[in-house]
This record gives sequence, structure tokens and C-alpha cells, in this order.
Amino acid sequence: MKKVLFLAVAFSASFAMAQDLPSNPEPGKCYVRCTTPDIYVNESTTITTNPSYKVLKTIPATFKTITERVLVREEEKVLTVVPAKWGTETITYVSKGGRNAL
Repeated sequence: MKKVLFLAVAFSASFAMAQDLPSNPEPGKCYVRCTTPDIYVNESTTITTNPSYKVLKTIPATFKTITERVLVREEEKVLTVVPAKWGTETITYVSKGGRNAL
């Protein structure tokens, strides 16, 4: 019984998917599934018997004249030395005593 039920569900699911109809159709519109017939045409094809990677082709070299501006020496940077100022300062401050009580 379980096998028959499983096959029926699988068949109905595949049949519903095969319709290619929208799952959310707009009201008032009619959807029709159209099939186009297969067209068979005879075509002639060319097959290479020798692999193309063994064919050597000579490609002449191409040369270009490029004019570039080259910087030979970098711009000089002037470094100035500023000496540090050392001295003695006196600063007054109020120190709070530590607490010994809990």
C-alpha cells in the first residue's frame, strides 16, 4: 500500500511540474502551453584530420618607437636639524595621602 501511494505521489508531482505553467497565475488571463515541432536539417561539417597545434605559422615582428622621459637624478630634499631644548622646571602639586582605613 505504501509503495502504491508513493508512486502515485511521485507521478502526480512529475506531471504537475511538466506543465510549465506559472505557479501564481494572474486572474483573468488564460495560459496555454505551446509546443513547436522538431525540424530536422541535413548539415555538412568539416573535420580536421591533422591537429592544428602542429602547424607552424611565421608571424613577423612588429617594432614601435616609444619616447619616454626618464628622471636621472632625484630632487634633493633639504633636511634641517632642530636642536632639542633642555631645561629644568619646577611644578607644584598637591599629593593626597593613601587610605589605611577599611
